[in-house]
Amino acid sequence: MDHTRWGTGAVALLSVALEGRLDCDTYAGALRDLSADIAVVQRVIAAEPAIADLRLDGRISQPRGEVVGLWRDLTPHLSEAFGALASGEVNRFDLNGTALTIDVQPSADLEGLKATVAAVVPDVELTLTQGSGQSEGRSLPAEAAQLRADLGALPGVESASFVSATRVVIRVAASTDVVPTVAAGQPLLAGVAPMTLHVTTQTSDAPLWAIQSGADFEVDAATMPEHLDDFAALIGDKGLSAVGWRERASGAAAPMVTITAPTGGDLREVLPLIKKHVPVGADLNLHLGDEDYYFDVAPQLDRSMGQIRELPRTFVETWNALP
Repeated sequence: MDHTRWGTGAVALLSVALEGRLDCDTYAGALRDLSADIAVVQRVIAAEPAIADLRLDGRISQPRGEVVGLWRDLTPHLSEAFGALASGEVNRFDLNGTALTIDVQPSADLEGLKATVAAVVPDVELTLTQGSGQSEGRSLPAEAAQLRADLGALPGVESASFVSATRVVIRVAASTDVVPTVAAGQPLLAGVAPMTLHVTTQTSDAPLWAIQSGADFEVDAATMPEHLDDFAALIGDKGLSAVGWRERASGAAAPMVTITAPTGGDLREVLPLIKKHVPVGADLNLHLGDEDYYFDVAPQLDRSMGQIRELPRTFVETWNALP
């Protein structure tokens, strides 16, 4: 259903998230996209009686959320509703028409937030939950609010959030803040089991393989990271723009690692650092300039060991020649 059928004004006003469609059953965009699009789509629907009911099934980022229902029923005041909340307080949300459910951090004042949102957006049916994002049947620990405050007070930390009952995400200002934050955060969480500690410079909860710049480290809070020094060495190299690392539990599989060197560089200069600091058995996704290499790290490689495509001969020969 091409939106150009419904009026010339819609062409200029619809956000890029709609990708040329009004009937968006796979809508994906940021909250600002959805807020802008609701007003535009409702205006187009009102002007065109022939348009049938248009349903939306959306996955929203920043903050994370899901939106379902008919476009005509959605509240046009999402921006105002979220504007009344501090962004760091929001875990996720669900919107169905004008019914808005928001899961907030454990330290949030539920009654105060309800009153604040109601004063700004009276037409929104608001439900606030606290720690309802359960994992494996668990609710947030009783000490979650104090833990969040303690983690947020660590040097270099911009925010600390319980994104589920078993996962804490700490955002830091710079790549050099990641390692000391992991070292300082683990003892605080050690008695809260099981809990995953995720320290990142990223502004969104991007998948590991989507990291384009900065640093990202994840570890079981009860497990001492075995390779934190190796991670520190990689992020300290000026030729690498991004390093992501998922440490597995002690004795389990080797870590998952993604590394980006934007200019690619000479393999003889880039690979020695990587082979030295990425452990054998690690699942490595390596981006060197315009080339991608995806393989399980081994002392010696052959071309067939590429997980997505065959490894180039020059890459294999350079890797195998290193100690």
